[in-house]
This record gives sequence, structure tokens and C-alpha cells, in this order.
Amino acid sequence: MKQQKLAVLPTTPAKPLKKEAEKTDARKEVAWQKWIKQNVVYVSPDVWGTDFSERYHADKTIADLRKLPTRVLVDTPTLDYLVRDPSRLSHNALLILNDADTECVVSMATWWEWAEKVREGQYMLRADFGAFVTRMSKSFGLTTAEMNPQAMNEFTRIQATNQTIEVAADSKSGPANQLLSSENIYNRWLVAHAVSLEIPLLTPDLNFGAYKKAGLKVLW
Repeated sequence: MKQQKLAVLPTTPAKPLKKEAEKTDARKEVAWQKWIKQNVVYVSPDVWGTDFSERYHADKTIADLRKLPTRVLVDTPTLDYLVRDPSRLSHNALLILNDADTECVVSMATWWEWAEKVREGQYMLRADFGAFVTRMSKSFGLTTAEMNPQAMNEFTRIQATNQTIEVAADSKSGPANQLLSSENIYNRWLVAHAVSLEIPLLTPDLNFGAYKKAGLKVLW
């Protein structure tokens, strides 16, 4: 994620500048969290359908990335975790999102999906959605990518592969098989966009595993 870099003047010691930058970042974080609490009114439980994915990840050890990507497409639940509850992000996701040399790209499909949740009342905001997107993009240095012709072409061709995975259930029942779903139209657009841009998709959603044979690379 791109961050603004401070120019260090030759006559100014580096340490005071670093401390001042840290204080500025801390103030920005406090201001952002305050704004979020004031403007996110209600979010439907499991709004992104990632509950089973989180239970799966909680039962597994996620290997650390050997190398951080230079560009990554950030999906909708990952952005929401970043906005409302960063503790739900994986260690790798935190490294990627905080890396100044990694460009975090957001597909228009993500904004379409989020807008649909707002319209349906599953993600209620006090601020208008356009202002929400603008402030989020500015605060986290996000780059919005328009849907290009290559992505549209990929959308018409990509095929999902039916797969099931074993996911831990609640405390009252044992593990259960979960069929990876390819029914989410926004997921299909995200796959097409990531493949066309030739960059990995940062997502906790295991449903994207159905598109591995389509050339999608997933990080979490």
C-alpha cells in the first residue's frame, strides 16, 4: 500500500522526523476509527459469506510469504476487515497492506458489490457511499482499477471447478464438507479482473479456490 514519504532535510535530524511521522500516523488512525464508528451504522452478520472460510483458516497454519507482491487486487471482505476490524486480517495480509512498495488495487467490481450491500440494507452507512469510498481510498492509498476489455473477455471465458473442503463446524458438531461456490457474480468479475491484470487476489474467501484452474492466484 502506498504511503506518503517524508523528505528528510539535510539539516534536520532523522529521529525527530520519524517520531513526528509516527505521531501523525497515530492521529490519522484515531481519526479514521472515530469516523468509521460514527458512519458505519449496521452490518449484517456474515455479510460477505466468509464465515466458513474464517473457521477454516482458524484451524490451519498459514505459511508466511517468501516475497511480497508488487501489486495485489484487494477483494471486498479484505477491505472491510481493514476498515472495521484489522484483527481479522491474516499475518500475510497485514504485511501486504502495510508494505509501502506494494500497490493495493481495488476493482470496480468490489465497489459494485459493496454498493449493492448498502442498497439492500446489509451494510448501513450514515455517510453516503460515494463519500465512504473516497475517504477509504484516500486513507489507505488504494488504486481503483476500471473494468478493462481484457477483464470483460476473461469474464466470458472463465470456468469454475466444483470442489469441496472440510471445514470445522461449531462446538456441537464435527467437521463438515463445504462446496466451494461460484455463484457470486462479483467474485467472477474479481477473478476476471485479477487474471487480466496478472496480479494475485488478496482474499480470505475460499470460494475463489474454484477458479485456480482458470489461472487465479490467491494470497492470504
